[in-house]
Amino acid sequence: MNILYSAPEINLSGGHGGSSHVSDVLASLEHLGHEIKLIDARKENTTQASKLYSYLVAPFLRTIKHCIFNDVDIVYERNRIFGGGAILAGNLFGKPSILELNEPAELSFEGLRGTVAKWIFNRVSKKATVITGTHNSFFNSLPKEKCLLITYGTNAEKFIPREPDAELIKKFGLVRGKTILYCGSFAPWHMLENTIVAAKDIIARDSEVKFLLLGVGGQFERIKTLIKTLKLENNILLPGKIPHTDMFSYINSADICLALFDRNYGPFKKYDYFYSPIKVHEYKSCAKPIIASSIGNLKTLVADGVNGLLVNEQNPKEIAEALHKLLNNKKLSADISKANREDVLQNYDWNIINSRILAAISRKAGNADGF
Repeated sequence: MNILYSAPEINLSGGHGGSSHVSDVLASLEHLGHEIKLIDARKENTTQASKLYSYLVAPFLRTIKHCIFNDVDIVYERNRIFGGGAILAGNLFGKPSILELNEPAELSFEGLRGTVAKWIFNRVSKKATVITGTHNSFFNSLPKEKCLLITYGTNAEKFIPREPDAELIKKFGLVRGKTILYCGSFAPWHMLENTIVAAKDIIARDSEVKFLLLGVGGQFERIKTLIKTLKLENNILLPGKIPHTDMFSYINSADICLALFDRNYGPFKKYDYFYSPIKVHEYKSCAKPIIASSIGNLKTLVADGVNGLLVNEQNPKEIAEALHKLLNNKKLSADISKANREDVLQNYDWNIINSRILAAISRKAGNADGF
């Protein structure tokens, strides 16, 4: 089938979670035998007017062009504030469509721009054939018969368990069995300050343990200063922004991976933790034990004692004790590693998830042969 995928805010070379997500989704759809046409970002948008044009008007016009000059069987659109142009245009040509929600749409409904965003979203959601989301809070006020609760996943053929990368081991002086990894943005809701406090406890017990904190963001300098103040520079390393193509090497060079999120962060406090974080699926696909916050979707993705250990991220001592347990209980870590790889192969490979989404739209569109 010919799928037009619209992600007008995404630059595939951007190296952040959104670009990784879209790249893996497209690769999976192609693996399943579908032809893909992509509408992606052409420039960075800094004003509300430019976002309105880039996320609504431009995809609308580009979709009309695709529908006239190319074969389009399905329009698949990643939701964004002011987005939906591809679905609205596809509807003019009778094309079934998938609206992908990555967070509750009402998060963008505040103020004047929110009024405009809500008006657009209400019309787009009425035209969409299937609406996907990773948490039931996404579907408030939406027709339940259109809604499909899903998880996200990973490319299990790319993120496979391997031996630690020799160059990374040498570069950072890592010791097998004693490396802890975080990857993501340095944002307040990732609880990196509490991670540093917990790390101090662990390093005091074993000076060979090292933490690799990958990424950049608003709190980078603050975290760097805290590490220096606590005199932990030799054990807590900040490699910076890592290309997603190199991420599997870093994950495979680690022994424990972190997925901590602040339960008191406004949107999580209101809706619960609603994401299905790509990093968790990549960790699991590489057979790594995970320490995660005991909130929302994470409680399903990281079953306590099965896929890792759940903690209250507000308590650094609890984080430290979970780290200590996994570092020193090799059988538990090995059992979790095996379970995580099997879990991804059975439930969280993008091929499985996309097949389910396409089956849903096939049923809704009345296509007996499927997509």
